[in-house]
Amino acid sequence: MVRLVAVAISAAVLAGCAVPGPHLTCGDVSTAECEAAHEEAVTNGLFLEDGEQVTAALVQPTESRFCNGGDEPFVDVSFTLAGRSTPLVVSVGRTDVGALVVCTY
Repeated sequence: MVRLVAVAISAAVLAGCAVPGPHLTCGDVSTAECEAAHEEAVTNGLFLEDGEQVTAALVQPTESRFCNGGDEPFVDVSFTLAGRSTPLVVSVGRTDVGALVVCTY
């Protein structure tokens, strides 16, 4: 019973964070890099208005040529939001030591 309660609490916490979970699609990006880029985008680049809800996310290589003062552009994370016709896109780059960062240009 305790385990069931812990699972229910974990599910509620994740759902409250608007993380799409099974609705994450990785384009031409490895699963590990896709999930890491998605996490960076959700944590440091996804700012939702009250009531907005993510219904899906797509991680794909970026066509951007710029990312922060010298970081290398890497991927775009496109979030589909309920009630919006266009996705919200968060670009993610790599620092010179390989860490992923949200591009703020």
